Amino acid sequence: MAYTFTGQEGGPISPETLKSWMNNYSARQTETFPGQTIIKGHFFGKDKILQLLNEKDAVGIRVYYGINDSGENTVMLVAARSDWSDILPDSEPGGPIILDDSFNCPPYCPK
Repeated sequence: MAYTFTGQEGGPISPETLKSWMNNYSARQTETFPGQTIIKGHFFGKDKILQLLNEKDAVGIRVYYGINDSGENTVMLVAARSDWSDILPDSEPGGPIILDDSFNCPPYCPK
């Protein structure tokens, strides 16, 4: 492993890039899945994100893509360590969490 996560990964993009990339995604999804509702994003609350970031040894959050039991696309968030490993729940109550159960856009979209 040549690289260790530092907590500084990622970088800003402009609002124009955000819009362009979202439009690219929407166009591809609409072409691939005509007539289906395209999920544009997922909302997670600040308190839950901070709970992930406050896990012992966490330096960031990893996002996983999945398909839930209802056949819908979803994302799951887990805390990650500097050595690339995920911080996953064990049998201890009040321990690490995996976030899902987000609020999808649509219908929970900005105006």
